[in-house]
Amino acid sequence: MKSFIQNQKFKLISWWIIVIAFFIGLTSSNALLSVSIGVLLAHTLFFNKLNDIWLRLKKNMLFWFIFLLFFVYLAGMFISSDINSWLKDIIKKLPWLIIPLALVKNENNSNSSNLLLLSIFNTFIIIIGILSFINYFIDYHYYNQRIFEAKPIPVISGLNHIYYSMMLAFSALVSFTMIVGRQAEYQRWISVKTFKWINTVYFLVFLIFLHTISARTGLVAFYLSFLVLSMIIMLKHYNIVFSLLLIIIIVMIGFLSVKYIPILNNRYEKTLEDITVYKEKGDINYYSFSTRMEYWKACLEMFTENPVLGVGNPDVQPELNQYLVKNYPILDQKNRLNPHNQYLHMLCGTGLIGFMIFIIILVFMFINAKKRNDYFILSLLFVCSVCFFVESILERQAGIAFFLFFSFVMFFEKKSEGGSASHEFSNVQQ
Repeated sequence: MKSFIQNQKFKLISWWIIVIAFFIGLTSSNALLSVSIGVLLAHTLFFNKLNDIWLRLKKNMLFWFIFLLFFVYLAGMFISSDINSWLKDIIKKLPWLIIPLALVKNENNSNSSNLLLLSIFNTFIIIIGILSFINYFIDYHYYNQRIFEAKPIPVISGLNHIYYSMMLAFSALVSFTMIVGRQAEYQRWISVKTFKWINTVYFLVFLIFLHTISARTGLVAFYLSFLVLSMIIMLKHYNIVFSLLLIIIIVMIGFLSVKYIPILNNRYEKTLEDITVYKEKGDINYYSFSTRMEYWKACLEMFTENPVLGVGNPDVQPELNQYLVKNYPILDQKNRLNPHNQYLHMLCGTGLIGFMIFIIILVFMFINAKKRNDYFILSLLFVCSVCFFVESILERQAGIAFFLFFSFVMFFEKKSEGGSASHEFSNVQQ
């Protein structure tokens, strides 16, 4: 048994199989996602001593912030009106604990390994995008009409369109980071030139998908994140001419796309109509932005009534529904949904305590990533932080798993030979 446990080849192969199963589950199957998360934890416990795991965990501040947030969810049992709803919510939130534990002692977690991992994930996203794009192109006029009616283009794998758009934006930024990066680790499994050409193709294809099949959330998240990331790179590495030129080109692509691509032009026109209806106090039912504004106002009002502990995370949906019926009767029953804002969902559900812990987690991760020049984690944080404004991303297992997996798989990354796990950038003029 001891020799089996110490078999590094089996350990490596089995870990990659589990990760691929995790990606399949993340993008197409909730059941497989749950199973793969559990198997990922079992893999870590089987191949590592508990004492080694504990020593690694107790030094990691991010884990303890995550643990505190999970404890707040647990404490919601004392304020929740329905113990069954609380239990279902806790089961859904288990990845907050399981994923950090599963990744804390991963011996495969190196800079080069993470490059391969991100490349595999990008390949999954691009395959799903190609199939969804073909499906869209087959019935082009029908789907364009659906967009004008505020209906999403379906993702062929069954993944929610907002979540796929978020992952698409992240993958595009990862490809961009890999294009401009200078990392010797490329050469362990592919030449630098080939690797960068592949990611250039991926980046261009991701741009096409973002401007056609993506939800507006993903497109906005990409542009905002790209601009901020480019400015950070420019200020850090003084590639001013290249960065400014790239920013101008990407912004022009966005402007021209909205003007000349029918699917984006339809979204733009629908957004203007949405805003106009809200301003003129018309019938806002089935208008995305307008209904969200009502959810957000209601959540803030509910928060003022329960500022410290909130209403309990599992009670956010039913409490919001009742509040909307009483105070915002203009909304039909079908339009009384969840807050569609992770920050307000956290504020309303867990009060100031849970909200502040959540913000501390994001700030801590940002500071850590900035110190390490880890542009992959920064890309994840930027994209997710934008998406958090318009969707309760972390209230579904796919959103929790996506955010935590890539946060921790890179946060626990081994230091490179130079003593840093940073992702350095080359001088483009060289």
